Amino acid sequence: FGRRPRDGPAESSAALNNRILTWLDQRSSKSPTFIVALSEDLLEPFGTPGPDGSHFISDEERQWYYQVRKKLMAMRPGPLSLATADDLRRLKVDSGDFARAYRNLYDSALYYTDRQIATLRAELDSRGYWSRALFAVVSTRGEEMGERGAFGHGFFLYDSSIRVPAVVSFPAKIPRPVPFLKIWDTVVLMPTSLYLLEIPLP
Repeated sequence: FGRRPRDGPAESSAALNNRILTWLDQRSSKSPTFIVALSEDLLEPFGTPGPDGSHFISDEERQWYYQVRKKLMAMRPGPLSLATADDLRRLKVDSGDFARAYRNLYDSALYYTDRQIATLRAELDSRGYWSRALFAVVSTRGEEMGERGAFGHGFFLYDSSIRVPAVVSFPAKIPRPVPFLKIWDTVVLMPTSLYLLEIPLP
């Protein structure tokens, strides 16, 4: 679930949740199922719907951010990961103000996404899936928000860009939360999942 439509924005997490739950409700098979949902709510330009998607940012600040972003994109075609504090200076935009709007918009997208994950969890629980489901939430990457004079991603290997959250829930075998404080790579998600499900590693 989650392929980007040919035109227009990607589906929000709420739309993905609806598609997942509708699909599950229509299944007649009792066989195990594997679902991958790719949400783009946390990918810049963070277009999550309100009110949760505007939890930390006003409409005025959001519009200002999008106007500045549009000018940045016109200066240098390509992803926003090319934007720097020098670019903002050329536009006579304070990099601190831009970083604050960037963070507020991102935090709002995080808040919205967190609420949608909680909604999906509750719906899976109400349908009897949760107690026997292995449920994982991971992110692809982080974002630079002006900490080193740049905005976006794709060029730095600092923690803010590459250290991402990973939460794995499996109530059938791990009834209580266990913090795993070591650094691991998302490439181990598949073998870890197979191990927990007692499926032989290919």
